[in-house]
Amino acid sequence: MQDVATLAGVSPGTLYQYFPDKHALVAELVERVSLREVEFQLSRFASLPEGEGLLGRIDHLVRGTLEFQRREGRLMRVLLECLPHLGRHALLVERVAGLASVMRGMLEERRAEVAHDDLDLVVHVIVNAVHSLTHDGVLARPASLDDETLAREIRRLIAGYVRPAR
Repeated sequence: MQDVATLAGVSPGTLYQYFPDKHALVAELVERVSLREVEFQLSRFASLPEGEGLLGRIDHLVRGTLEFQRREGRLMRVLLECLPHLGRHALLVERVAGLASVMRGMLEERRAEVAHDDLDLVVHVIVNAVHSLTHDGVLARPASLDDETLAREIRRLIAGYVRPAR
């Protein structure tokens, strides 16, 4: 907390007036970053290109996620590591479920382009695959993998998953 107060240019006493301990401070950061991500993603859904097919729309969303990650990914990864200890995991799960609901609506609009009968399963797979790959899931992204290449490969992954087998 002393280091945070110094970086913020305030006294430790001032910091403790707002945050009784480091868990409260980190919880507030989680809250703010997750709200920014939800707002960002909802704006991406609202700006989906008209007349674009399902894969083009998903590509638009993936590129948006990568853009958000460029801006806030480092902080998000640190905060995600702290979540189990903060009691805020349920809130984050609720927010992701809200975004997944919007994704489901988009898939319903493009139902003819989805080969699977169970849209809930498709939403689960796509949302978790994109989240893991853009948030550097279990393994950190290799330095040689740029956003453009990653977006293309995620699109290929999803295309192979949602399209009917030939």
